[in-house]
Formats: sequence, C-alpha cells, structure tokens
Amino acid sequence: MHTPTTKKKILGLAYLAAERYIVTVQAGNEAFKIFQILFNKKDGSLHLSFPYFIHKEGILSELSYPANTSSTDLSFLPAGKVTTHRVKYSHHVSGEALFSQDGKIYSKIRKKSVSLRSQTGHIFTVLISGIQNFEQASQPKDQISSNSRSVLTFEFKEMPNAVKFVGMWYSTRLLRKNSGGIRNDKPKATLLSPDGNLREGLLLVNPYLDDGERFALVLYCELDPSKDTKETFLTFMGGFDSPEIVHDHSKETKVLSLMYPAVDAENLAKRIGSIDYIKE
Repeated sequence: MHTPTTKKKILGLAYLAAERYIVTVQAGNEAFKIFQILFNKKDGSLHLSFPYFIHKEGILSELSYPANTSSTDLSFLPAGKVTTHRVKYSHHVSGEALFSQDGKIYSKIRKKSVSLRSQTGHIFTVLISGIQNFEQASQPKDQISSNSRSVLTFEFKEMPNAVKFVGMWYSTRLLRKNSGGIRNDKPKATLLSPDGNLREGLLLVNPYLDDGERFALVLYCELDPSKDTKETFLTFMGGFDSPEIVHDHSKETKVLSLMYPAVDAENLAKRIGSIDYIKE
C-alpha cells in the first residue's frame, strides 16, 4: 500500500483529505486504475465511479436478502435493469443511495440507506477479477497526487487477478477513541472488517462534511482467492440498511449492487428492461 504524501491531522490522527481519489493496483512497474472515490463539494456526499473497466454493459439491481436464510446465492434479475453505460454510485448525506449517470440513465435503482452522519462500519465493497481489463496507469499524472486529486496505490508482489476493496465509514471521534489514544504519523487506521478480522486501511477524511463532527472513509484492499478465476468482472455492493436490520436475520434486508459485464446485454434487456435513456 503506497501512501500519498499529502496529509493532514485531526485529533492526533494523520489522514488524507482530497476531493477525488484514483484507486490503483500495482505490481512492479505495472499499475491499473480500478475506480474513483469522490466527496461532493456542495454537501459532502460520497460518490464512486467506475470509468476504467473495459466493459460498458452491466446490470444494476436492488438485491434482497430474504428473512431467516443464510443463502448468499442471489439473483440480479428480479429487480435488475440493464445499462450500456459505466455508472456512478452516490451515497448522499441524507442516506439516499442510487446509481446514476447524467444524461445517460434513469436513476431508478435507488433506496434509503443510512445517513452519513449516522453511518458506522461497512459502507461498500468493490470486487474485481481480470485486472488487465482495467485501464493501465501509464501516464505521469497517474502517479501524481495534489490537494484536490490523490492517487491511492495498493501494491502487490505479483499482479493479482482478483482483489476486493472494502470501505468502512466512521466519525473521526470514534476512530480516535478506538485507536486507544495512539497517535499515528501515517494516514492509516486498523479496524475490524465485516468478516471479523483486523485490517489496515487508508484513512480518508471527508473534507466537505463537518457539522462539528468530521467523518472518514477507511479503505482497504486484499487478494480474493475465492474469486481468482479466469473470469473478468466488476461487482459493487453498497447502500446497506441500518445494522439493526442487517444483523437481524428475522428481517429482509436490501442492498444496491451492480455487475459488469452483462452477458448478452441486448437480449437480457428485452427480458428485464433497460435503464438507459431512450434515444429519439
């Protein structure tokens, strides 16, 4: 994990605070751009965009986890729609979560999630396989960070095929409390991941959301051997329900998700519908 040089401190914690982050994976002299993280200047909302994947045809859906079941074999089709565009995911401060792409898709795949002021813990997961199918970070600007744009590089000894990125959301006050009073000199934090293990991630403080309380995204990346196949895909999950619902298995819980590529997208769109604007 390569740490950009631009950093600040709050409550004794070093952190990064840019408007936009380019997330890359590197092995040796080879690097690939995977996705972007953005904080909205107007209100501090969180956005993720996926402009670097070779495939443009995908499925957007609101997945439902039925009550009283442990099955993770879920279908995108019942609530899914096909798109031929690389979309953006937004998690607004109010908790409204949705997929969009200005002038290209209807923002109908959306749900009410947890407000960014109340959110604690897991906020999104990005899983990829076939990293060579992402845009190569070969330009000088792909390695340069500034106050507005920062490059986050996760380094591996060998170029992986399948990796998982997990975003965790906390108030900086809670992060400081959980650090046990230890001050850090690098913008990193150790946290309890969704699988119950400790992970070290980069600490990204939202520079535009400050109501007397600051908030941070902690991002970590790891190999995912279970998905290390010859397949090529990009998946995302976010917009979770509150922990009270997620952890109560007697209740149904829903999550927004996307999957690229969509196989035979044209015929699939005839079956489940498309969310793209209709061209006149």
